[in-house]
Amino acid sequence: MDACKRYEDLSAENIKKLEVASHLLVEAEMHHDREEQCLFPMLEKHDIIEPPAIMKEEHVEFRAKKKEVFQVVNQREELGFEVFKSRVKELGGFISRELDSHIFKENNILYQIALQVLTEDEWKEVKRGCDKIGYCCFKPADQPAGG
Repeated sequence: MDACKRYEDLSAENIKKLEVASHLLVEAEMHHDREEQCLFPMLEKHDIIEPPAIMKEEHVEFRAKKKEVFQVVNQREELGFEVFKSRVKELGGFISRELDSHIFKENNILYQIALQVLTEDEWKEVKRGCDKIGYCCFKPADQPAGG
């Protein structure tokens, strides 16, 4: 079976879903940027060093993997079907597993610490910084739609 036929077997709909998902993964980098540029420095002012450092390390790995999955999806014809399928499965599995763990740590450790130590004025400063960086596929209610 030639590569074209094998890609057809995946269906155009599924390929489109992969393209959209890989694009959103890359676009979601703004979330990491907001944390690294706004929240983490504020926590570090309170001598909260280790949780932001761990999250930054994970962000580095996520960035590389998300970019790689984007490239694989968008260069699938050049890679050949078997390599494409293998890489999507491997990268998708990594991102799924590790992102679940990362979000758990954010919600149950990082953000809980931030809620305890940051003042109302510091939260306002974090929010202003986040607004400057911008948002991707989901936005706070006070942000204009489409921008």
